[in-house]
Amino acid sequence: MSISSTTTVTATATFLLLLTLTIANRPPRSINKIYAFGASYVDTGNTNATTAPSIFRYASNPPYGRTFFNRPTNRYSDGRLIIDFVAESLSLPYLPPYLNPTANTCAGINYAVAGSTAIEHEFFVENNLPLAITPQSLQTQLSWNGPRLGFQELYKVCCGAGGGPYNFNLAAICGSQSASSCQDPSTYVNWDGLHLTEAMHKVLFDMFLDGPFTYPPLKYLLRC
Repeated sequence: MSISSTTTVTATATFLLLLTLTIANRPPRSINKIYAFGASYVDTGNTNATTAPSIFRYASNPPYGRTFFNRPTNRYSDGRLIIDFVAESLSLPYLPPYLNPTANTCAGINYAVAGSTAIEHEFFVENNLPLAITPQSLQTQLSWNGPRLGFQELYKVCCGAGGGPYNFNLAAICGSQSASSCQDPSTYVNWDGLHLTEAMHKVLFDMFLDGPFTYPPLKYLLRC
């Protein structure tokens, strides 16, 4: 499976598991809290340079966060994640990480941690949930419609080193001194070899909001 295929499929599975929503009793906004669970595709800061998986221990360094926040926020992307776009769509603040002791949690909290350490692998084995079998519909749509969605590079890494068809080298990952980032991440799907660019996170959010990947459609839930 290609790098882009792996990241897209994993982001899909993460998004389907990331929300527990609390419904308020009065209009105009019926959803007033978000509780997020997941891995690095949803993590808004619970993982930092000292706790991250060793392969991606540089999320606290530039150029992470360059596109939107203009600084690293311990998000594994150049900018916002799917969960950030969910919060924006509900006019809620971005979810603070659970490990931030001074965060305002009135609008929810983010429990996601890079590597999905909350659930042991045995959970999936015992419940007959094979990790090797993943849906391909999103990857297929991306392969067919990448240019129409604004992407020029479907597989090449924006932030990395090593050249070649993917610009990915385990010895020179994004955020390390030997790595550099592309000029325009919005034309790339893949940010650092495993995680998505902000542009791809936005495309995935739009697909879930208006596309066929949730039932009932997510946009109807958000309007409840």
